[in-house]
Amino acid sequence: MKLAVLGSGSKGNCSYIEIGGKKILVDVGYSVKKIREKLSTIDQNLEDIDAIFITHDHGDHMKSVSTLSRRQNIPIYIHKESLRQIQRKLGNVNTDNIVVLEDRKVFLDNVLVENFDVMHDSKHNLGYTFNYQNEKLSYVTDIGKITNIVRQNCMDSDYIAFESNYDLGMLLNGRYSWDLKNRVKSNVGHISNDEASTFLENISNNRLKEIFLLHLSEENNTPNIAYKTLEEKIDKRIKINITGQVATKLFDFKK
Repeated sequence: MKLAVLGSGSKGNCSYIEIGGKKILVDVGYSVKKIREKLSTIDQNLEDIDAIFITHDHGDHMKSVSTLSRRQNIPIYIHKESLRQIQRKLGNVNTDNIVVLEDRKVFLDNVLVENFDVMHDSKHNLGYTFNYQNEKLSYVTDIGKITNIVRQNCMDSDYIAFESNYDLGMLLNGRYSWDLKNRVKSNVGHISNDEASTFLENISNNRLKEIFLLHLSEENNTPNIAYKTLEEKIDKRIKINITGQVATKLFDFKK
């Protein structure tokens, strides 16, 4: 199993996952040109991608869905309500390459991809788990509240990519309007470093090896604060990785 977070945050989101011989993108929140550039940093090509999974309909996650659906023969997996919003916002989506997620489980040959509901102020937001030969990667971004559904799906993960959006003190004392501050910390907004770290501490077990913190706010967070908040709570053997707009290296996980 391999993972590279090509970009994460309000300016754009896209991640590359290689599992069971399949090459997958989660979200396409950049232009096609930018996605190609980011893939090239890990020596990958857009033409080799086997599937794209979309979390939700906000522009920083689905910017190039319409273009990719027309120009590339790559199946794009998406919730039906997110698809409606994308068609309304972007138009001209080639539905021949769209796969509406009607079931919680999708098999790409021997790779199992499961989706689950995540609270956020999009039309519909999904988290994903990627499973192959007893290895599991959970992927959750743009989440306002950690529900039992999220807990159950992220349990027994070997690797987790999870949102850690803001430091509460920075948010409350920052320059955002109070309406925006309340939106960010609401049940359909984002979660704080403290919420993320407590959740990750509570679900961690001997299987969990590595964590990737996603969607850090450039205004209300810093990589150091997010890292330190989690480091204080998590088992020292678990590796912590911070993501941002610069693509990470391609992490090659070994059993």
